[in-house]
Amino acid sequence: MDFYKLSSALITCMLFVVIDVHVEGIEIEKELRLSSLEKQKLEKFKITVKQIPSQDWQKSDLALIRWLRGHNLNIQQAETAFKANLKWREENKIDSILDDDWTNFQDNFYFDDTGTDYAGRPVIAADVSEWDVRNAVVSGDADNLVRYMFRAVESGATRVRKSQENGQNVTQWQVVLNMDSFNLVQHGCLQCLPVYLRFITAHEAYYPFGADKIIIINTPAAFEIVLNLVRPVMSSAMRDSLHVFGTNKAVWKKFLLSLIPGDQLGSHFGGTKL
Repeated sequence: MDFYKLSSALITCMLFVVIDVHVEGIEIEKELRLSSLEKQKLEKFKITVKQIPSQDWQKSDLALIRWLRGHNLNIQQAETAFKANLKWREENKIDSILDDDWTNFQDNFYFDDTGTDYAGRPVIAADVSEWDVRNAVVSGDADNLVRYMFRAVESGATRVRKSQENGQNVTQWQVVLNMDSFNLVQHGCLQCLPVYLRFITAHEAYYPFGADKIIIINTPAAFEIVLNLVRPVMSSAMRDSLHVFGTNKAVWKKFLLSLIPGDQLGSHFGGTKL
């Protein structure tokens, strides 16, 4: 009996190892599976940006191929975008954004950036329907709100880099947004739209291909109005990453829990995380 138990345990462990290696290996392999033309362009691009002062991770093959792919392998355009990103990060103090005091915003615009999906990707979950975007705008905090939203993105990007430093093949993060109390007064007002447009435009410009999936749940009909207004500024990659669900909890919960363990999601997202 002990022999059979031991054999079963060993087989189970081997299966977990195989599954884990397979899941972790897919993401990095997919992103760095380069065509011959992409390889040529990447090598030239690496020479182009070599002398530009920046951090090592910003010149990694993964980072550089994203700039190239985001600009149809046009090296000149990719270089322009690369430099613009460095300038934006400096002007907005992105490198220190995680250390800033966001106490006031965290109380009123809460998000959880500590979750992890089955593949090891960071999960950023926000109950956006509880955010009073209009109030932030009319009280003069629109700029700070946009920057705070990028704190969430930078958190995901930083966790990805740390995972890579630890040998994990993680290249993207997941985003989950709950919209169950969304309304056109607090979230869809005319003053609110520039906030979303600024965020999406900058996200596209400075974090290309960063999110694996953007999952939006409990969306009312009114949300579609806002989504249709901002969709034109999204790249095809961002539009493809969108997964929008209505209020049928059974449907969106099944989808979410197929990607993310329940203990990594709060109750508003169908999970058990406290």
